[in-house]
Amino acid sequence: MTSAALRRLVTALVAMPLVTAQLLSSCSADPAEGATKVMLFGDSITHGRDGDWTWRYRLWRQLQAAGERGVDFVGPANDLHSGSRGYQDPLFDSDHASRWGTTLAEPAYSPGTLGRVYVPDVVVVELGVNDLRHGASPEEVEGSMRRTVAELRGAAPGIDVVVVHVPVVTVDGALELDDRGDALAEELDTDDERVVVARADDGFVPDPTLPGADSYDGLHPSASGELKIATSVAGALGELGIGEPG
Repeated sequence: MTSAALRRLVTALVAMPLVTAQLLSSCSADPAEGATKVMLFGDSITHGRDGDWTWRYRLWRQLQAAGERGVDFVGPANDLHSGSRGYQDPLFDSDHASRWGTTLAEPAYSPGTLGRVYVPDVVVVELGVNDLRHGASPEEVEGSMRRTVAELRGAAPGIDVVVVHVPVVTVDGALELDDRGDALAEELDTDDERVVVARADDGFVPDPTLPGADSYDGLHPSASGELKIATSVAGALGELGIGEPG
């Protein structure tokens, strides 16, 4: 059990979950006993579509290959876009908190409710690209990320957060937002509540017309893109003592 998991124990025993009907109608909030609970909180890049492996799958496999058997992915969903269960390989922990089209400003799932219901040790936040695409400035998206971290901490004190870079840097404002994410993580990171960055943009080729492209449409990851995002997140989790060091 990680230090974050130990910090969670008392909170988990006394927490009174504020369960919405949406959460009740989906996956169980009860994790495996003693596991480090990791929540993947994202948009379509994380959610995936019918026929995808998803980077969630790639991350799960990387953690298993690293000998990390004590991780439990948690969240209110376990599907792909439109409720599909058509994973290329369904044999992994597919629980998540992602929704196609969601934004940081108006997420499909309330960060506070997710924190109270699931009491995760780590939340991996892959959000922000849709805010940019809908006209929000990088500064505004940074403000939404700051509020998200505050809501998670308020709901589950001691939580660690991974801020995932927008991998598709060709989206207007993405480069600035990634820089702002770095600065925000440095500002908010503490010994008791870590905030680290997953540099999902490193080596990611977003243009599907180029050799070695990592996206099938200029936004969503192809199989190679899934691997690159998963590897960046695995490295960030390694900084938190989960899996191999980053």
